[in-house]
Amino acid sequence: MISKKDYLNHLNCGVKTCPSIYDAFKELIDNYFKLLDDYDKLEKTSYSLEGKLYEIYYPNPYKFENLKEGMWVWIKKLKGCFKINSIVDLTAENGKKYVDFGFGYIEFKKDSFYPVTKAMEVK
Repeated sequence: MISKKDYLNHLNCGVKTCPSIYDAFKELIDNYFKLLDDYDKLEKTSYSLEGKLYEIYYPNPYKFENLKEGMWVWIKKLKGCFKINSIVDLTAENGKKYVDFGFGYIEFKKDSFYPVTKAMEVK
């Protein structure tokens, strides 16, 4: 692809006799390269938004240390959203971790608690 500088050099060599034609072509060249820059920025923004939307609709599961009391989570096994009442870490005693949702304790297992946006996941 020819650079903007090369276009302007060719313009300087070819159109010395008529200033209005020179100005029109210079504006055309400037607008062309501005559009190319804007398109590149838009394309990068599009890829960024696509990645963010993927994270929203297909979220990663929570790690135990990310869970907080009062937080709403999607429970994969129960296929529903529930609010955390309390968190109990019994790792030192029996190596297990539990989360209370008001209807009993559920043992924390890897890949079982997700952000509530997981409920919107399309199969």
